[in-house]
Amino acid sequence: MDILPGHDALRFIYDETPCSGRLEKEYFRSFWTVLNGDVLAEATKQLESLVAECKGHIDLLANSIEASGLTEEYFRDALSSALAMQELPELVSDGDDGDSPLFMFTAFAALLIVFRFAQEHDLTVVFYTCSG
Repeated sequence: MDILPGHDALRFIYDETPCSGRLEKEYFRSFWTVLNGDVLAEATKQLESLVAECKGHIDLLANSIEASGLTEEYFRDALSSALAMQELPELVSDGDDGDSPLFMFTAFAALLIVFRFAQEHDLTVVFYTCSG
């Protein structure tokens, strides 16, 4: 199941494609994606769209994770808090292993800050992930 339909430029966030390079060893795999120019602009546009969809359908997000006991208000507050950020956060540790709405929304907001800064200053973003 594709969790980001219509947002293919963001696949690097949760998938190994599209990636610019990879390193595989016995105990881990690393992937990196280079974002610049039109690729960065498209990723920024699609991330803004994804955040808008989250904001517009916060009730669906809350209901999809009903077993967690988190309310729609909690999701709305987490999204509002994340989007109010003006600079990168030091650490968000709400939830188990960072697995919470606040962590997810803060990650989206932080990526938007980085993407927008890179675009304004004609910089390249390298997104790196490692799994073991």
